[in-house]
Amino acid sequence: MASKRKSSKGTGGAATGTRRILATLPDAVGAQTVIVVAGSQSKPVLALLLLKIGEGIKDATVVPCHDRDDAAEIIQQHQPLSPQDLPLDLGRTLIVAALSEGAPAPDWPEAARRTGLDKLRRFPIAGRDWLGVLDPDGTILTTATQERADAARTALLAAADWAERHPIVGTWEEDPACLIDAGADPNAHRRELYEYVYPAVERNRPLWREILLRAAVVLREKHDDWFGMALNAAAFDEVTDVRDVPVAHVIAGYTARSFHDTPDGRPADPNDDAGGAAVDLGPPAAPGELERLLAQAGAEADVMWLDGYMTACELAPEPTGYETWVRDLLSGGDVLDDREAAQRLLDLVVQRFETLLEALNDSQAIRDSVADVAGADLAAWARGFTAATRRLPGSWPAERLRETDRAWLDALAGLGRDGTRIAERDGLAAWLAERAEITARPDA
Repeated sequence: MASKRKSSKGTGGAATGTRRILATLPDAVGAQTVIVVAGSQSKPVLALLLLKIGEGIKDATVVPCHDRDDAAEIIQQHQPLSPQDLPLDLGRTLIVAALSEGAPAPDWPEAARRTGLDKLRRFPIAGRDWLGVLDPDGTILTTATQERADAARTALLAAADWAERHPIVGTWEEDPACLIDAGADPNAHRRELYEYVYPAVERNRPLWREILLRAAVVLREKHDDWFGMALNAAAFDEVTDVRDVPVAHVIAGYTARSFHDTPDGRPADPNDDAGGAAVDLGPPAAPGELERLLAQAGAEADVMWLDGYMTACELAPEPTGYETWVRDLLSGGDVLDDREAAQRLLDLVVQRFETLLEALNDSQAIRDSVADVAGADLAAWARGFTAATRRLPGSWPAERLRETDRAWLDALAGLGRDGTRIAERDGLAAWLAERAEITARPDA
């Protein structure tokens, strides 16, 4: 909310129509910034509002602008918070709900007058009322149970990646003091700390539900993630154990990360990358563990099959995003019915994928890996590669294939049936290295 510009208080000026409303997702305490643009194109007026769930409009600042470039610069200053343009009716609905949650900031009347919002009246909206705003046809709550379960499984995968697309989600954590108060061991592995966080999430269930619902409102017209957020919000109302709400594990992960990072002498989590919201991937796979989980996911129970599958996704003419191919990988079995098994499989897949990426960045490493694999292992790798090209055909579109690509795809399909059917091992390595080089080029 801070701005280098001075606010306008009692400066006069006629009321003008609202032209644009932008809003950020709420942070972990339910605070979100709303930017209202009014006035003419040549001389706009901005109002910067700070809303907080349960407390209403906490701050209101009017910023008169010299011209449209001036307004654009102020909006640009807020880009690190990723504000989203809202339909005007949804933007007004957020403000109307905030007006009902407490006395607004003293400067709100002036901000409302200058931006054409002075006719707004308070109207309480909370909990499932937001589902009506988001989903007036009642799709979320009337969808068949199995379909909702399938959508919730998709949300389990997507929730872990929300912060990459919406940075504020990276702040969604409980106060790390909850771990201190519970006597958590600062040297414990992060996943062991989750159990200390879930009681705090339970206590704050209503707040997290509201955060998710208002985040969904912000994203409703802009990003499909709104649906997963709404499903998670609905789940907070429906389940007995918060562990059955996918986003609860994301919250627990961010909280445990902050607990490790608190500058009070605690050691940093070795799984954290410097400067980022690291993901805790847990210990390496125990013997046979990854194979068992792959089988539970309906995939071939062979790590070489997984390597081939991931290689095809990464080296494709149209590389498939991680979220897409992981969802496909887990779509054939019942692993998602077991929350802990699903999360563990995701962790192990990412561990192996990171190692694979390192090898694909080095042509010599590619040649060495091909030279080291033979027989049944090579056949399993080829089956995995072929499975990805067939299950994700958009990643290997016919119009993007070169003659050498077609030749090797045919060869690998045959190799998957008979591991001895390869004479040009060096040729395979060279083709993979070439595909790695092509996909690494931005203009490829």
